[in-house]
Amino acid sequence: MNKNNKTGYKGVTYRRGKYEAYGCLDGKIIRLGFYEDVHDAGIVASDWRLQHEAEIAEAKTRANKQRSESNIRSQQARGAADRKRAVREGKKNMGRLRISEASRKGWRKRKGLTDV
Repeated sequence: MNKNNKTGYKGVTYRRGKYEAYGCLDGKIIRLGFYEDVHDAGIVASDWRLQHEAEIAEAKTRANKQRSESNIRSQQARGAADRKRAVREGKKNMGRLRISEASRKGWRKRKGLTDV
């Protein structure tokens, strides 16, 4: 539950002098009605979530899959751009990133492994 939640119930907000119960599915807010008592609104919101539990889980899975596919595509695009830039600059080996000699010496010096 969000730390800013003032009602104490998930899916309940205070609007127009009453408590509104709502649910969210596929990015759309579904309004479940206004109630005088916060407890009644909380029960309605909770019951709605239980009735639509499978649909909510499926929607979350779908959203996570799309997000991860998008991240993979952006990483691949970045890798392709790096390879093109390396070819343009005349660099031969763009396999794994390698630690430069200067970085290694600096690390060894900081660790006290060499007199460099």
